[in-house]
Amino acid sequence: PPPPPHLYSSVYLWSDPLQAADFLLGERFQKVLDSFGQPHIESWLPLDVQRGPAQDALSLYREEWALAPGADRGQILAAEKARNQQLADSSDNFAVFLALDVQAWKLVRITLSAKVLDVNHPGNGYEVFYLARPGV
Repeated sequence: PPPPPHLYSSVYLWSDPLQAADFLLGERFQKVLDSFGQPHIESWLPLDVQRGPAQDALSLYREEWALAPGADRGQILAAEKARNQQLADSSDNFAVFLALDVQAWKLVRITLSAKVLDVNHPGNGYEVFYLARPGV
């Protein structure tokens, strides 16, 4: 069988949505388009970003869960921000961020860890091959 196609998989955290738009619509993203075509891009509303003490990241974990229609969203947000801070305080973590997927009404947490990929970590895990840090 033919080899699987190359896939483009990246996570970007932008502090300025205009810079994100400039990147995606500008020349810098053209190499991605030339190599992979137009990728499906998920976009979330950032709710909380915490920087941890680690200086690099070798793995990324993505957790997500639905917000129930009758849930106390304020209480859930407060609890998840506290959980983010707890995770960010770990010496193994570079950063943790929480976002709202406004299309699916679910929360998404991304944790960047300095440890190698751990299959027992909550969520889907991915190896980090390159960590860009402008503005960190």
